[in-house]
Amino acid sequence: MTPNLQTLEALEGYILSLGYETGELKLFDLKPYLDHGVFTRLKDLKLFQRVRIAFDTVEWPGGIDLDPEVLYRDGILSQQNLTTESHASAEKSSKTLGCPRAPCLSQLPQEEKQGHESQADRHRPEGKSQAQAVGKPPQD
Repeated sequence: MTPNLQTLEALEGYILSLGYETGELKLFDLKPYLDHGVFTRLKDLKLFQRVRIAFDTVEWPGGIDLDPEVLYRDGILSQQNLTTESHASAEKSSKTLGCPRAPCLSQLPQEEKQGHESQADRHRPEGKSQAQAVGKPPQD
């Protein structure tokens, strides 16, 4: 079963930041979809940025949406991914340090950073940024 989607943010480069009830933060690259079907309309950045959570998935005006299982399965764990045990502490750190978004691991005390290396970082090809390593194009 796919965890409930709780937070959503449209980032630069057609990347969605997805926060799940499990404490996982995943990045989903929508660029491979932008040349297919209804997703071509999302090339309009203003429309892309109007994404919202609906029925545990993402949705744009006009009924454009994605399967929640695809988002979760193909999303890449973010470097900001936090376990539930350190989530409260990281939120406190982000407020103290003035981080405008979700807590960043770079802001955590060293002892809290250990064990938070994301799966995406361990498996990302060398020389590729996280955004370059995210997502697969849909099959026609």
